[in-house]
Amino acid sequence: MSSKSKNHEKGGEPKSKLKKIVSHGIKLELDPEVLDDVEVMDMLDDIQDGNGLKFPKLLKRVFGNQYKDVLDGLRNESGRVTAEKAGKFLGDVLEKLNPNS
Repeated sequence: MSSKSKNHEKGGEPKSKLKKIVSHGIKLELDPEVLDDVEVMDMLDDIQDGNGLKFPKLLKRVFGNQYKDVLDGLRNESGRVTAEKAGKFLGDVLEKLNPNS
């Protein structure tokens, strides 16, 4: 384990700071480094290739402990979260999160 990892585990300063994002009225605090994750990239690739069943797993990976808050914020009047609305939300969040966009 690197010394940076050890410092972070012991309460040291994290490598990156959380970024506050608001999308579709939902307030989030996300680590921009979530995009620098091979598993996230792999899930995005699978989704691009037509495997939409990876989408919920991607949302869980990106939003972590805020996942349920995201779903609750995206629910329609019948209590469902549509894939279309969730997809637009994720696209907006990733655009805001990516410092190179």
